Amino acid sequence: MNIIVIAALFLGYWAADAEETVRLDGLAAYVNDQAITVGDIAAVLQPIERQLRMAYDGVELRRRRAEAWRQALDQAIERKLMLEEFKRIGASVPERAVDEEIAAIVAERFGGDRGAFLDALTEEGLSPDEFRKITRESMAVTLLRRQQVGTRVRVSPAAVRAAYEANIDRYRVAEMVRARVLSLHVGRADEERAVKRMEAERLRAAITAGENFAAVAKAHSEGARAAEGGDLGWISPSALRPELVEVVARLPVGQVSDIIETPDEFFLLLVEGRRTASVRPFEEVRDEIEKELAREEEERLYRRWITMLRDRHTVRVVTPEPPE
Repeated sequence: MNIIVIAALFLGYWAADAEETVRLDGLAAYVNDQAITVGDIAAVLQPIERQLRMAYDGVELRRRRAEAWRQALDQAIERKLMLEEFKRIGASVPERAVDEEIAAIVAERFGGDRGAFLDALTEEGLSPDEFRKITRESMAVTLLRRQQVGTRVRVSPAAVRAAYEANIDRYRVAEMVRARVLSLHVGRADEERAVKRMEAERLRAAITAGENFAAVAKAHSEGARAAEGGDLGWISPSALRPELVEVVARLPVGQVSDIIETPDEFFLLLVEGRRTASVRPFEEVRDEIEKELAREEEERLYRRWITMLRDRHTVRVVTPEPPE
């Protein structure tokens, strides 16, 4: 679905002939005297509906469809409430601002080609005036929400510090090692195993004599990381094979391991770096905690505001569940 028509449906545009639309679609809800039709909600949910039908069936499909319907209906009601409140307080969006917003849309989505923009509108059955209305309403919702919610968000330094201390486990960093591995498949017969062990001993001797581990691994390793010189990157020791965990724990940085023998492979390990378990300092995570708290506070203020708008305006839900 084209981004223009998605915007039209998502931002609350309904056909000019509202009575005919209601008659054909049925009502989903009213906000004051403004109708939200079943068709409006169904159109928004169309791509989600396809995904749900591919992933679920039976009772679970019905449950998830009902949940998606309620969420979309709530969002549509909330947008209508904001538009009604914008109208109630006598606010308006300057026409010049609407012009600038549409010009920005044309520039960003159509490379400045107004002809392509108009063609897209025609393809989706929207006139320039209808799209202008959509844009104006979208801007009204954004402006009002910013004024009533966004500008009121406050997060104190003390709250940020308290959140850090209360959730300190979230900022613990496990021990990590930067390791390389060289592996050789042992084969099935005893003779093959003996040959592979001799090869492993030869390769280890070459590395301890000064040859680069990564180069040797790239040339001779039979493991999945051979092309990268056996590089495992930074990894938690616990993510390694059990046979390797103890070796990594006691292997000094820069030293190649003895041959590690398992039923199916011989391994050589090199630890290139080690990070001990630690806690990320407050200064490092302060900004992300503050942003998280700000998002939570904004959501709290938004929910409180929407509750107030529901009390101030008339909301009547007609179709709380998706039609079959």
